[in-house]
Amino acid sequence: MAQPTFDGVTADAGTGGSDFVTDTITAISQELPFTGVAYSTGNGSFDAVTDSGTEGLPVRLDNSQTIAVTNAGTFLTQINGPALTALQIIDNPVFVEDVAFSGGSVMMSGAIRDDTLSGLTPAEGDAVPLRVGSTGALHVTGGGGGTEYTEDVGAASPPVGTALILVREDARAGGLTSTDGDNVALRGNDFGEAYVIDTDAVALLTTIDADTSTIAGDTTSIDGKITACDTGAVVVASGTITAVTDITNTVTVDGTGTFLVQDNGAVATSLALIDDIVHIDDTATHSTGSTKGALIMAAATPTDGSVGANDIGAIAMSLDRRMHTEAVGDIAHGSTDIGFPVKIGGRARKEDSAAVGAEDRVDAYFDASGRFVVTRSPVEELLDGTASATDTSDTAVIAAQGSGFRVYVTAIIISNESSTDAAVLIKSATTSRLRYPAPATGGATHNLDPPLRLGDNEAFNFASSASVTTMHVSAVGFKGR
Repeated sequence: MAQPTFDGVTADAGTGGSDFVTDTITAISQELPFTGVAYSTGNGSFDAVTDSGTEGLPVRLDNSQTIAVTNAGTFLTQINGPALTALQIIDNPVFVEDVAFSGGSVMMSGAIRDDTLSGLTPAEGDAVPLRVGSTGALHVTGGGGGTEYTEDVGAASPPVGTALILVREDARAGGLTSTDGDNVALRGNDFGEAYVIDTDAVALLTTIDADTSTIAGDTTSIDGKITACDTGAVVVASGTITAVTDITNTVTVDGTGTFLVQDNGAVATSLALIDDIVHIDDTATHSTGSTKGALIMAAATPTDGSVGANDIGAIAMSLDRRMHTEAVGDIAHGSTDIGFPVKIGGRARKEDSAAVGAEDRVDAYFDASGRFVVTRSPVEELLDGTASATDTSDTAVIAAQGSGFRVYVTAIIISNESSTDAAVLIKSATTSRLRYPAPATGGATHNLDPPLRLGDNEAFNFASSASVTTMHVSAVGFKGR
């Protein structure tokens, strides 16, 4: 182990470790000897304890040693690290009284949950913990305790809260002895009803009583004498009104009289207007520009198409204000004809109108002279056809029109272009119906009125009685049942 050196004085090594050495100091006016101390740092080197350095002499006590601190001195302890942090956190909830709170940590108070608030076992004077309910609310007695309610929220049933206590005073003797500014208790009667008073109403009633007391004695008999008020008149047709002596009296109309109230203001005007539209049957005289009446209202295209028997229903109208009406005759089919006939009308046209869809409603058509236009069949059902043959076999001119329909032939045109005389057989399918001569190089037109009616779903065919150069047959007709 290296030995420390102090200003040229070297400590000799001994069996028990380093010996103390001496040195001189020149920082003062005289030289004095002193003893230097060095201690091991534990890593093979030594630090000297001097008067000018920052080194101190470390001291360690074992478990069997103590240091006495007397009242005459101060034993200082400095805390660093986690111990200091914990001490500062404990200090945070401490505040100075009457100083503004600027935020910080607070200390929570704990309590024991006791929903039923059972009795405590500690004796009088013992310390006990606070009690709270299931919601953490502190159990208190008096001083505003009880259920709190929020304004404009539905009341609980049954409600729980602090009862309002009144002092029962049935007679309500008068004022209390308390002076202005003192607390006073509410008063109530034996039914628990609180006494209330409207001071404004009392003052108003007092004024009314003072203003009306002068007519008492003048109203003993006022039959027919009251004529006008601010908004009308009160007229007593007969009978009498009992005398009014104060505001507690009532006006009595006996059974022999009538108490009429007449209004000459806006109400009278409205009643007069309502009366203007009322007329007596077969007596009122109509005056253009002055006779009044009531409008007839109707429901536009109502969605409910019917009402129940004996119910009151609204009249219906279209969106363009046409009233829905239905014209029906009063004489049933097959009954004896009586009364006046209902005329029918239609549209006068010189040309056909645009076609409408099947099953649509259509107008009746008349010519310019009022004659009803009638055709044997609709234009859509007209038929025509033409065919030719050189032999005697059946030849179709107009095809069959389907099951349930027939061909009605109204005209037939025949032309024989050969030099051979022949005849033409007109057939419904294969059945001969008519026979017309067809001389050589000749022909003819045959109008059928009534028309020739062929069989159900049968074609209009013809056949020549002899072979010819060319036999032409044309036909016109319509489709029908």
